[in-house]
Amino acid sequence: MQLLESVLKVKEYELLRLNFSETGCFGLGINMDFYVVLERAGYRVAHRRRCKSRVGIQHRVTKEDAMKWFQVK
Repeated sequence: MQLLESVLKVKEYELLRLNFSETGCFGLGINMDFYVVLERAGYRVAHRRRCKSRVGIQHRVTKEDAMKWFQVK
C-alpha cells in the first residue's frame, strides 16, 4: 500500500477516467506500470480449486465503484 501511495503522490493523486477498466481495475505508470485489481469479498469462488462458481453481475466491481473507492481512499 505504501508503494501505491508513493506512486499516486507523484501523479498528484489524479487519475483519468480512461485509467479505469470496465471490470473495476485501474492502472497507472511513471517508470514502472502498476495495475490494481479491486474485488469484493467472496470473489474467491471463481478461483478456488473445488466447487468453482461464477460471480454474479451484482457482485462484480464496476468502473463507477472503482472510481468512488479511489476518491474515498
